[in-house]
Amino acid sequence: WGNAILTRFTIQSIQNTEVERIDVWERRSILSAIVTNGTQQLSVSSLHFIPTDAAATLGANYFRSLQSSTSAIPTIVCGDFNMGDVPEIEQLGMTDALKIAEP
Repeated sequence: WGNAILTRFTIQSIQNTEVERIDVWERRSILSAIVTNGTQQLSVSSLHFIPTDAAATLGANYFRSLQSSTSAIPTIVCGDFNMGDVPEIEQLGMTDALKIAEP
């Protein structure tokens, strides 16, 4: 099992970062890529959280460090958060698309 990013655009770079290790059989990582559509770059990340406070904090720490290196690039975070609100991510200035989507 694992995270995936499916795109028809060119992947410029990709990295898989382990952010939580429960034991040898249960680890959580965030997969991040820079994709290019012509001249436009986009940072895309995919994750699957265990629903714990630690997971949200570890994820927020990862995205905080990612923002410092990709601050000029729009960012999309996708995946299974396994929790309702994730204020740690919103505190980074990211918007929960589900909250603002029109039904």
